[in-house]
Amino acid sequence: MNSQKKCGRWDDQEKQLLQSLVQTHGYNWRAIAMHMGQTRDQRQIREHYLNHQNPAINKRRITPSESEKIQELYRKHGRQWKLIASYFPCFSPIMVRNHWNNLQRKRMNQIRSLRRSQQPDHSSFGNHPVAYPQFGSSQQQPTTLAPPSDNIRKKMSITYLLN
Repeated sequence: MNSQKKCGRWDDQEKQLLQSLVQTHGYNWRAIAMHMGQTRDQRQIREHYLNHQNPAINKRRITPSESEKIQELYRKHGRQWKLIASYFPCFSPIMVRNHWNNLQRKRMNQIRSLRRSQQPDHSSFGNHPVAYPQFGSSQQQPTTLAPPSDNIRKKMSITYLLN
């Protein structure tokens, strides 16, 4: 790769130059790259224009009805973002994909928080001892005993320390 090529953000001068070159050369990315002085390669130029600078792209939020349509199209076509975006002329495939990924991230966070709220509280773990059956016992399942009283708990802790 040429050491003079840029990466990252496009400055305002580059954006203006790109806009005028697209008006002059159309979508001939090779010619545009040549006129930009080889500071950006064809792929960078094409992706920046089509995903960010294209006047046909609308930067507004996706409405709930559009979001439902995206979900429906995803179930039908899978991860074919270009095909799904073709149903929405004002959104780029990148915008549709990012919206889908954000929806999935929100759903996963909701599921995680729901699971956390449904998990048993382990703060009282150890206050209710479980009696396990001895070998040869007819009992199959462990049984939960009633919590010991404070006096018994103190005696048990002292006995444990002495042994």
